[in-house]
Amino acid sequence: MRLPVVDNALAAATKFFADKQVQSAPGVDYAKHLVTQGLVVLTVSEFEQHIEQTFKKRAQLCGDIAVANFVEKMLHETLRSPDLSKILSVLGKFEDSRRVTMKSKVENNAVHVAWDNIMKARHAAVHKKSVFQMTLEEFVTTMPTAEKVLDALDECLK
Repeated sequence: MRLPVVDNALAAATKFFADKQVQSAPGVDYAKHLVTQGLVVLTVSEFEQHIEQTFKKRAQLCGDIAVANFVEKMLHETLRSPDLSKILSVLGKFEDSRRVTMKSKVENNAVHVAWDNIMKARHAAVHKKSVFQMTLEEFVTTMPTAEKVLDALDECLK
């Protein structure tokens, strides 16, 4: 992974739950459930920051600080809870060929499924309108695939 805050939190959680005493403690499954919710919320927050920073860096390349600041402020609210359609829409406003390139890398494939699963899990954890169902093990296996969205965005905005 390349999100250090998430990496560190996940490493701590994995180490904690690997302990034999913890594994046999009453309520460990519920504790894992709560930790997983926290990891998902933290991850989406880190995704949001990475996405905003990526667009900000691209806007700064124009050399006009006022334009770069405008782009940053406009995108701040747009990219909260960043589902793929929002990211693709913003890319299309930069240049449609970038949207098409990104779409070919992340839509209707395993990357799309992984990203959506994390976004849906975050929504369930935060809004309580559905049941949070992601396990810690699912989170660990889903993250590397979901992060490919960030890789594709970085590539499209070079």
